[in-house]
Amino acid sequence: MNPFEGFRISSPYGPRKDPFTGLPAHHTGIDVLTHQAPIYALGWEVVHAREGVPGTGFGGFGIVVAVKDIRGALHCYAHLDSAAVKVGQQIMAGQMIGR
Repeated sequence: MNPFEGFRISSPYGPRKDPFTGLPAHHTGIDVLTHQAPIYALGWEVVHAREGVPGTGFGGFGIVVAVKDIRGALHCYAHLDSAAVKVGQQIMAGQMIGR
């Protein structure tokens, strides 16, 4: 399954011009565009599924779903309109986790 099917990648991982400062910066995520489209998981256990607040590591990212995969890597889906999962929920690869 291609998790980016139907999306347009608007900013890939790696070096780019910071959209706020205009200075060179390293982008640690992948930005995709398609408003309110379903987001499908690559991971295994939901560890965060709510508004990101300062001090959580997700502050400033709006609604965030963070999924830990079977190897312990964290996959973060930020700037969502809604979350369709809850913390502690076990999910299957390809399961919708939010919009």
